[in-house]
Amino acid sequence: MSIHYAFNHNYVADVAGALLQSGVSVIPVTGKRPAIVSWQGYQQRLASQAEAHAWFSNGGYGLAVIGGVVSHNLVIVDLDGEDAVATFRSVWPTLLDTLTMTSGSGVGQHLYYRTVKPTKPIRISGYELRSEGMYTVAPPSRHPSGRRYKVLYSLPVKVLDNLDPVRRWIQQRSQPAHIPVPRSSTPVPNGSNPRWVMAAVDRELANLRSARKGNANNVLNAVAYRLARIAANPASGLDAVTVRAQIMAAASHLTNRDGERATLATLMSGWRAGSAKPVSIPEANHGRRN
Repeated sequence: MSIHYAFNHNYVADVAGALLQSGVSVIPVTGKRPAIVSWQGYQQRLASQAEAHAWFSNGGYGLAVIGGVVSHNLVIVDLDGEDAVATFRSVWPTLLDTLTMTSGSGVGQHLYYRTVKPTKPIRISGYELRSEGMYTVAPPSRHPSGRRYKVLYSLPVKVLDNLDPVRRWIQQRSQPAHIPVPRSSTPVPNGSNPRWVMAAVDRELANLRSARKGNANNVLNAVAYRLARIAANPASGLDAVTVRAQIMAAASHLTNRDGERATLATLMSGWRAGSAKPVSIPEANHGRRN
């Protein structure tokens, strides 16, 4: 049984039984806390249907799914808050077609994935990869606030080779940028022009995606250089970590060929050069008439 079908049931006991049939380890929870003492044992084995019946038949507990190897490399991206949700969805649009839940808090989302290779967990403010050794409360459980966790998008769980690029992106967000923007003796105009900035970003990423194999490294370096120049201007409103993640995603054809380390090295070479030369942002045309 596919995981997303398990959540078609209305009662916790039925969802838990269906999840076990689909190879997902589950435990009972009270709020967000395990309702059993030694829940760690279920990181190595699935509960039996009899155990699940004993836990959930009276309707007193919620349920949580355990990530990692025991659940066939289940990984849950836990986004806490509207900003985290919006940022992830803008940076990783190719990862959105998967089973997605609304957190009981009402302002977060859980996106479910299965990976061929295990993905290490990571946690910073607003962003988590919940995998080995971790659990996530799932629908139709109740949040401590009283609201229920709900299915937002009932889609098959997306299968990926790994989620390492997302893990590195989350890790980068917890670290200060190591490329300072140098002070220039010539002031850089700081006119706000979001439409121009977004059009430039979209254009450069499109150029990178369509780059021919023989010239892709040069295009990557040039795209990183030009986008770094824009991001170096504070008026751009761009987050450097987010832009670099978008570049890496657009360069996936290079990553598959050369490996992530070599691709990132090419990107950062262009980025460092561009960061030293902030570009002027033209003033927005607000429809003024002569």
